[in-house]
Amino acid sequence: MTQNMMKAVLLHGYGDVTRFSYEDAPMPVPASGEVLAKTIAVSINPVDWKIRRGDLKEMMPINFPAVLGRDLSGEVLALGEGVTDLKIGEQVFGLVDHSYAEYVVCKAGDIARIPDALDPIDAAALPLVLLTGAQVIEVGIHPRPGETILITGAMGGVGRTAVHVANMAFMSLQEFVPVKCKRLKPWVRIASLHWMTRKKLQACLNSMPLPIWWVMKPST
Repeated sequence: MTQNMMKAVLLHGYGDVTRFSYEDAPMPVPASGEVLAKTIAVSINPVDWKIRRGDLKEMMPINFPAVLGRDLSGEVLALGEGVTDLKIGEQVFGLVDHSYAEYVVCKAGDIARIPDALDPIDAAALPLVLLTGAQVIEVGIHPRPGETILITGAMGGVGRTAVHVANMAFMSLQEFVPVKCKRLKPWVRIASLHWMTRKKLQACLNSMPLPIWWVMKPST
């Protein structure tokens, strides 16, 4: 039986963007628990070009040719066996594998419906940074009452997400001050430091309740 084909961006070796090629590739078929989505948009994060360039080849080796890409927004075209919480035609987004393609297969649990108020193109820029910022707080730190979290550079996507998740998880946290450092109320206290001089940073640290249990410096 002839396999259906699609267009995809294939990487043929480590290097710059000239190693990419837009060409035909086999169209994936969803297995049990998987979803086939038609791509609406993808995004590029720092980890993507680091993988492409070979910076992470010791940790994340690639078999060439390869389709890269993690962030995705798309429309559900087919459901694998056992997938019941999504419907064909729904718009979804998530952190998947091989998103630089016309069609993408992913696990149903790795995607979610796009909220009505969110443009699907904008949605493609969210999964990696949102999951990273949320997991730092919920899984990595999991702060307890009375602890202090210092988030530096929190104006980026990961940092802003971390602040938002902490604010949602610990309801007594009432405010977020993006540049100035301010002492916040009990439970979790978060100060975002952005483009601060060393003198201002020291003054901020001196004003914060000690000890500072967690320090987070987002890279995105």
